[in-house]
Amino acid sequence: MAPLLLAVAAICSALDDDAARHLYPQSTERIAIINFSVIRESGYWTDEINKGFEQGFADNEQAQRIAKLLDIEPKKLEKFTICETNIGSAGPDRVLFIVNGNFPFEKATQELASLGKQGELTTLTVHDQPIYYNHRAKDASYFTLLDEHTLVFSAAKALITDALDGLKDLREPKPELLERLRWEEDVSTFAIRLTGVLPPEARDGIGRIPNMEAVAKKLEGYNLVATLGENPHVKITLDMADSESATQMATTLNGFITFAKLTASQNPRQDLVALLDKLSIRGESKEVNIDLTISSEQFADIVMQNKKDREKWEGKAKERREQRRKALREGKSPTPPGDVPKPVENPPKKDGV
Repeated sequence: MAPLLLAVAAICSALDDDAARHLYPQSTERIAIINFSVIRESGYWTDEINKGFEQGFADNEQAQRIAKLLDIEPKKLEKFTICETNIGSAGPDRVLFIVNGNFPFEKATQELASLGKQGELTTLTVHDQPIYYNHRAKDASYFTLLDEHTLVFSAAKALITDALDGLKDLREPKPELLERLRWEEDVSTFAIRLTGVLPPEARDGIGRIPNMEAVAKKLEGYNLVATLGENPHVKITLDMADSESATQMATTLNGFITFAKLTASQNPRQDLVALLDKLSIRGESKEVNIDLTISSEQFADIVMQNKKDREKWEGKAKERREQRRKALREGKSPTPPGDVPKPVENPPKKDGV
């Protein structure tokens, strides 16, 4: 075991949530955590969700390449933490990923070391911890396997180095982020958790919504936690610059909800419309608190209806593809009938013209 891990093991028995925070880069401003193990065990994880999850994993070229090198199966992933920093331009160079799961640590360590010696991977070391880089791949990521439960990767070498510095020193996140992380920290069985400072581009986008320009400028940060179980619950807290803007934001959001209720009678998804009656939005001090709690039956119905809608959409998409293939075989225009432009009708001629 590398000295870095020996030092950590002396204090932390495993890189759990409490220890993983030491990996957050110093410049981290936003954290997103998806707790796959909680979602799977909740009873709401369906085969369709599993297929979508595996497809999404496969569509991420970097994640797929690293998974192949480490012989990782998507179903063995337990938690995904995304740390977004304020360094550089928006994109992958701003992001560090911490992946928790069950990894074949000894086997993977030996194979990665072998690939490094063969020149298939570039090997670096930080605090005697090996970092690998697939120099043969375009837009590759740096990654390191800390133990049988923790993988860290990023397109930016500086973020990997920063993370390992933090782990070595058992560094705490900067005070502003640490305070946010302590929000609802007793909720250990969350499915999704988001926290951070609102990025300028998001604030500008919110400001373009009618009646939101003034309050968007006062919106500073956010916290969100979603839990499942018998009564699925979502709690969101928006941090405002002052109590006046918090009251104004809550009033504006409640106005949107009232308008949505008045115009939603013809919406085919009445199961989603019904959520509006369960939504609570309150301005309290410098915060806007948003709460939504529903029954497990209601949540299951929404999941089922989403499945039906998706199957219906996929059926229509398949039908359109088959129509295009048939048209091409027959030498006709592949444009679906509904998309064919109507011929321009000549106006009726006047007498004598």
